[in-house]
Amino acid sequence: MVLIAKWAMEYDPEARVLIITDRDELDKQIEGVMRNAGVVGENSPSPRITSRSDFVQKLGATTPRLLCALIHKFDASDLNGTPPAVHGRVYVFVDEWHRTHGGNMNKQMKRWLEKKCHFHRVHGHFPAAQG
Repeated sequence: MVLIAKWAMEYDPEARVLIITDRDELDKQIEGVMRNAGVVGENSPSPRITSRSDFVQKLGATTPRLLCALIHKFDASDLNGTPPAVHGRVYVFVDEWHRTHGGNMNKQMKRWLEKKCHFHRVHGHFPAAQG
């Protein structure tokens, strides 16, 4: 996943990478791995999304190109509302797909991103972040 994310952002000027997890500690770990691999600069802001409004704003912006969000940011209480604007070609990596492949949050994720992304399932554990 790290190498694909790095490659996509180097060779596709429209590429954005969205990593979806279901646990805060895993989200933090992924940020560390991405920093260690050079996908996120050492002094760059965190790619982690802190709120749903932050998520909606960043999806419509041109930066950051790497986003990390918990599945819960796809609030399912608004399944009939207008999806937010999404900028770029979004590559979505969903960790622990078995936890996030169903239900209303998954429906919302697909509804928001259906025309702008490529979904990839990630299964297994991420190596511990160094540093």
